[in-house]
Amino acid sequence: MVFKKLTEKTRSEKGYCLLGERSYATIDGIRTHHTTQKKTSVKIHWICELREERPVFVLLNGVTGWESWSIQHLIDFGLFNDRELTYFLACAGTTGRWDKLILDREQVKKVVLELVSIYGLEIND
Repeated sequence: MVFKKLTEKTRSEKGYCLLGERSYATIDGIRTHHTTQKKTSVKIHWICELREERPVFVLLNGVTGWESWSIQHLIDFGLFNDRELTYFLACAGTTGRWDKLILDREQVKKVVLELVSIYGLEIND
């Protein structure tokens, strides 16, 4: 079960979440509504999970509940290469269905650099 759905289920069944939202690290984002196009500033909670012995960057309150990337994938596919982009596209959105979510790219890079250090990964320029 996806973490977001698990916490929502726990919240609805027991009336509270086992983990307080304030205990999570956050990244600043902008969520654009899928129909109205209204933009809202949001704080996106994240964790790092080990999946198949690889560190994975996971958004806890993203748009779909499935937003996650292996740290190595973020390194290999250009998080540190394109210096002109100021945002990280977490969800492209779908008109009438899913909101768009962009994150502050520098904050994402800072998180990934910290995780690279913790897990002994390398960034090749």
